[in-house]
Amino acid sequence: MQESYQPIWPETVIFWGAGATRALNMHTTAELGQALYCLVQQQQTLQERVQNVFALPEIRACVGDLLIILGDDERDALQFPSAEQTSALKRQFPSLSSEQRLLRGRELRYTYAWGTLKQLVRVCPCHNAQSLRLQDVFNLLDMHISSRHGFHVYGSQGRGQRFVTPEALVLARNALVLLIGLLHFHDYQQTLLCDQNVYRQYIGFAELLARLMQAEGEQLYQEGHSLTDRNFYLFSYAVIHMNWDTILLWLLFNAHRKFNHAQDVPLLNQPAVPLTLFHDLSYFLGVRKVGASDPNIWYPVNESVVQRLNDSRLACSQRVRIGKFYFPHGCSGWRECPSCGKLTMYLGNDWCYDSPSLFAPPILPLLSANWRQPRSLEEHTAFQEGGTDAIQCTYCGTLTELRHTPLVMQTSFKGQYPPFLEEIQRDMRIALEKAEHIVMMGYTLPADDVIYRSLLAARQKRDHGQGPYCSVVVGRQTQAPDRWLYDEELTDYIRQSEVCQSDFAAAIVAARDLFGSDRVRGYARGIPAVFTQAEKASEERVLDLLYPQQAFSDIFREARANCRKNTIFAN
Repeated sequence: MQESYQPIWPETVIFWGAGATRALNMHTTAELGQALYCLVQQQQTLQERVQNVFALPEIRACVGDLLIILGDDERDALQFPSAEQTSALKRQFPSLSSEQRLLRGRELRYTYAWGTLKQLVRVCPCHNAQSLRLQDVFNLLDMHISSRHGFHVYGSQGRGQRFVTPEALVLARNALVLLIGLLHFHDYQQTLLCDQNVYRQYIGFAELLARLMQAEGEQLYQEGHSLTDRNFYLFSYAVIHMNWDTILLWLLFNAHRKFNHAQDVPLLNQPAVPLTLFHDLSYFLGVRKVGASDPNIWYPVNESVVQRLNDSRLACSQRVRIGKFYFPHGCSGWRECPSCGKLTMYLGNDWCYDSPSLFAPPILPLLSANWRQPRSLEEHTAFQEGGTDAIQCTYCGTLTELRHTPLVMQTSFKGQYPPFLEEIQRDMRIALEKAEHIVMMGYTLPADDVIYRSLLAARQKRDHGQGPYCSVVVGRQTQAPDRWLYDEELTDYIRQSEVCQSDFAAAIVAARDLFGSDRVRGYARGIPAVFTQAEKASEERVLDLLYPQQAFSDIFREARANCRKNTIFAN
């Protein structure tokens, strides 16, 4: 008699959106658009524009010089270098000779077309900073790059028509990636300097998740699940990371590392070996080793490796559980090698939660001098010549630059995704198809995210209205009730005049359209409040966030959720 085959996938899938790290000063998608708008306006001086966007003075001065070098003043496009550009190059590249500075300046201008990006923003459908959508900028770029057609733009005063070639659009896209990277670098440094208390709350959240997955594995092992079976080794939660930053992944990496080596780590098997936790990034990529003196490679764990490590017939020093972590839109820590095409991930130089080198090195020496550590002769040579963003491919050794960071956005014109993003998105779709509980953390399910909306809508129709349950955590409304809102209470809350136009209300409406009104709950105080109590990560709140009673209807999944709640923090 043949049995039904129903592969196990994570019960809970977390959409980690831009709003999830707003408390850590990271720009949301809307705020990235506003920052871009502020930087391209010619009505203010460059100093005023940069000051409005970058709060930290030491970074602000460098960004101002960088934009001068790239040609912020359109008159500088006629002659390079101007006197102002020469001064900026001297300030930012003090160790280079005059000839080397001139060469480096030309390299930057030929790689990052800041002037072109400014002109493109001016033709986007907007009339102020609040109305510029970053999606529209990506739409404009991706549409014309994929079709290989340029278009005409006008100068800042509406005069001087200019044709922008398809090749120039690629360079303008490089400039957009550069700006996003600079904002991420700035925001993270600002958090380390000014908001350590909030950052510790996120650290506490990551550590609770790690402890939860250890205790979950120990319980499943005691229940008799085979170590090579997905029932045992696969985390019960997965993360779909909608942002480009690496903060959440970094916190989880460090939390896993801490508890993998803790004295009270669970011991399994005979002879007893420790239970360790890792992540499956759903693509075979190489991570540049953290805490190493060379650019050598470290491979993340995947299911193939786990099944072999967990084989009881083999003498291994550990048994392993892994969690699915997806970057469907790319990552600011990724570098796609221009030579071999392989993908390398950069996560800094130091194993600590507050590593100052977490984000990839900026292209200016003064921004990376305090922590930049070239790890090879090739990187050192590039650094000495002004290429401070140079990182070697861990596979073939080719030097990669910031412009080789693959970032995509959920736009209407995507062209062809790189193969690694296609593979990640295929695995991610299955996770969504199988999930019992969807958590929207700082993510509003916007109308232009067609893939996710259509997939979840089809799932709900197929399951006759009894598809996954949805928890919405959006916004940071300090006056909102400090609890989950359900049914009529939730309806009444989003109808209030001061709430009805908020992101939270929009997210609730979108979720109810997809999942049904009775299968959606909302928490309006946002993140980190949803998982904290008295400004400290709370075990009870984390459990309720991931495993609400309403989400698990069938006996098996309800039993798994209950076993976690009954055993996770029993000690």
